[in-house]
Amino acid sequence: MDQNIVISTWTKSRILHGLESDGKRIFTPREILDIDFVPETVTILGGGYIGFEIGFVFLLLGKKVSIVENMPTVLHGLDEDLREAIVKSFKELGGEISLSADFKSFQSTTLSFSEEGVLKERETEVLLVAAGRSEEHTSEL
Repeated sequence: MDQNIVISTWTKSRILHGLESDGKRIFTPREILDIDFVPETVTILGGGYIGFEIGFVFLLLGKKVSIVENMPTVLHGLDEDLREAIVKSFKELGGEISLSADFKSFQSTTLSFSEEGVLKERETEVLLVAAGRSEEHTSEL
């Protein structure tokens, strides 16, 4: 039986238009692992497993966590029962989830997005951009 394995090591966090990580307020998933303070509020752009993993860490530290996802559901590709259990636990710990949300801007501590056509703003100390991975191009290949 033939088996194929792909190990994709040359990827980087996808950055949304108008957002560049700065290591102070805007972080990628890799950068937030080295954060040198514990923020009171964290908003996560992206409702995938990485965003949830990091979100649960901050919730368990007693912090306020919100996930803003542009799709109508989170944790795409997971079994529905498992997804529902994860979302239920996340909300029971005090987490908030916004679905079908389109990112607009992030200024200082204010995240602007539209949810089902309604413009909303969320105050947050830290913004984690966990919106997937993209190829990392380098001339050293």
